[in-house]
Amino acid sequence: GQTVRIHGWVNVPETIAASVDGLMIVDSLAGDDLALRVHKTAGWQQITMYRVAPQSGAVSLSFVLSGLGTAFIDNLTVAVFEPPGR
Repeated sequence: GQTVRIHGWVNVPETIAASVDGLMIVDSLAGDDLALRVHKTAGWQQITMYRVAPQSGAVSLSFVLSGLGTAFIDNLTVAVFEPPGR
């Protein structure tokens, strides 16, 4: 029941060719349906996703480049999120 914060930076300098999804960032808590899809960025772009963990266990991330192109990922963290004042 805890909230997990997935945070990092991505850089997709050119539009991913031959793809509807571009770079997909998929977590094991939400799956493909709620995956973050990035097609192109203007330099480094911050990403943040919040997910509720239904049970104890590991969280895994997959980075799927579903077309032709280049994607960079940096400074990725996965942590339990505690809202301020809690």
